[in-house]
Amino acid sequence: MTDINKIRQEIDEIDANLLDLLNARAKKALEIKNTDQGKAPIRPEREIDIIRKLKDKNKGPLPSDAVKSIFTQIIATFRDQLQLERPISVSYLGPKGTYSEEAALKLFGSTVNLHPEDSISSVVRAVEAGTSELAVIPIENSTEGAVRETHRLLFNTNSRIVSEVTLPVVHCLLTRERNLSDIKSVYAHPQALGQCKTWLATHLPNVKQIPTSSNSAAAELAYKHISSAAIASKNAAEIYGLDKLEVGINDLPGNKTRFIALGSFPTKPTGNDKTSIICVLNDKPGALHELLGILADASISMTRLESQPHQDGQYAFFIDFLGHKDDVGVKSVLQKLDNLTRTCKILGSYPVEVK
Repeated sequence: MTDINKIRQEIDEIDANLLDLLNARAKKALEIKNTDQGKAPIRPEREIDIIRKLKDKNKGPLPSDAVKSIFTQIIATFRDQLQLERPISVSYLGPKGTYSEEAALKLFGSTVNLHPEDSISSVVRAVEAGTSELAVIPIENSTEGAVRETHRLLFNTNSRIVSEVTLPVVHCLLTRERNLSDIKSVYAHPQALGQCKTWLATHLPNVKQIPTSSNSAAAELAYKHISSAAIASKNAAEIYGLDKLEVGINDLPGNKTRFIALGSFPTKPTGNDKTSIICVLNDKPGALHELLGILADASISMTRLESQPHQDGQYAFFIDFLGHKDDVGVKSVLQKLDNLTRTCKILGSYPVEVK
């Protein structure tokens, strides 16, 4: 029979070795701090590239998701406590308990200084004003599509996309009531109401739907008002003292929201990057076909194409494609697009999400 005490002793020895290695890494982090490049506030492309390479090297039995989570926190701790000697500041759509908060923590670790804002525009203004170094906002949902406010703000801000993350969205019906029949109103962000449209029509057909600035704000209201409920996350239930009357009420399984992080600094190529642009086409037949042809001729893979009304009957096209703006091939393509379009704005080049 295996001696559990012997195994525990071996684990203790491994932990001691891990501590020595972490301190060796800490010394290197402090060396970087004294270089010119080490004075940059944050290098998300470098952090993500480290995690991607470690996941690729992982032979198990440690799950790949655990590798990502562990090293995100290790990197964040070294960054905020050794190199910068302070936590970086990250604004997000609040209040506490939103998916935006979860996205911020997943991207940058739990050592950051989080600043909840009451609207997406306020989140973006925080990074523009320099009160936050990063801003995390939702850009698209697999059910409801583009977050239009985000796209409008991206057209006007000088901040750049520096990172991305996609989160599974599991909507819950949160309330202080015991039965569905007791609920007279439901609070939720408009996107969440749309994502649960069929469920609401089936189970709460006569209930008033009240849009809110965020699902966590909805949870706050549901706690304050009798005969009401909120559509929000499991975390929001714990934060705001509500019961999860129903779990997973979104109409489509696999519902996901993609978030982006904005910063005032550029990111360098990693070899596995994505570029986002906004184009307003010249008013001539075949303009979109010509634009897509430029990407195809350069063998550039487009990962997203979204059109939205712009002004005077025009449409703005939001395009994501693989590659970094500093790559030779991408530079040539961007020059051609600039000549072809009325407006072609680079929103950012950033590392592809590690999944």
